[in-house]
Formats: sequence, C-alpha cells, structure tokens
Amino acid sequence: MIRLVSALAADDITVSPEDAYAAWRRHSEDHAASWLALYSNDDENRQALLCHFDLDADSN
Repeated sequence: MIRLVSALAADDITVSPEDAYAAWRRHSEDHAASWLALYSNDDENRQALLCHFDLDADSN
C-alpha cells in the first residue's frame, strides 16, 4: 500500500495505507476481481484510485 500512498502523494493527496487499500479493493471490485495487481505505471495507479476518494469533502 505504500506504493499507492506514494503515488497519490505525488499529487499532494494524503491518504492512509488503510484508505489506499480500501480504494484499491473498490477499484478491483469495479473490474469484477477480488484484487488486481498494481499497474507498472504509478500515474495509472493514481488515476485508478482518484475516483474512489471524495477529495472535495476535505476542502470544506
């Protein structure tokens, strides 16, 4: 999960390893998989995760 946390941190998005895990699990389930291997490109990993976070909620 550290790789996913780091990939998001590159865009100044801070998440816990637990939240990254949960988001990747939801991403995997969206593709009818129990767990997908991470993409080799961290930009792809970041894009896959972004739709699973409500980033606007933190800006209030």
